[in-house]
Amino acid sequence: MRKDGEPESCLNVACRTLLHLLPYARYEHERFCPREMMQKGIADSLGVCRPFVSRQLNRLVEEGFLMCMEKHAFTSKREEKAYVPTERGVKAAIEIRTALKALAEARNESEGLGESPAQRDARAQAAGS
Repeated sequence: MRKDGEPESCLNVACRTLLHLLPYARYEHERFCPREMMQKGIADSLGVCRPFVSRQLNRLVEEGFLMCMEKHAFTSKREEKAYVPTERGVKAAIEIRTALKALAEARNESEGLGESPAQRDARAQAAGS
């Protein structure tokens, strides 16, 4: 459990970073971008310290999942490093998101979540017959 009471994520920071940056891929060819694409913005969004995020970003760039580009944040006058998913990074993020969705659906089915009370009653009645 984290200090703020939230449970720790089962995903490592690299996976969380790819998922975080996926919606920002559209800014690849733009001069300006949201601050959430920069080290501090990524660190703040993920709730981890900036030096750790920096190491993860460097690794993801080296492995070809991200590109590092100089861009202006919408609220800044100077350029900073911004991180954009490459084609490989987008594919990886989509695969992670799909796997998480399937995992959540399987968990909901096993716990009977996502069913209406009528569906649960029908299932319970069928199991009792």
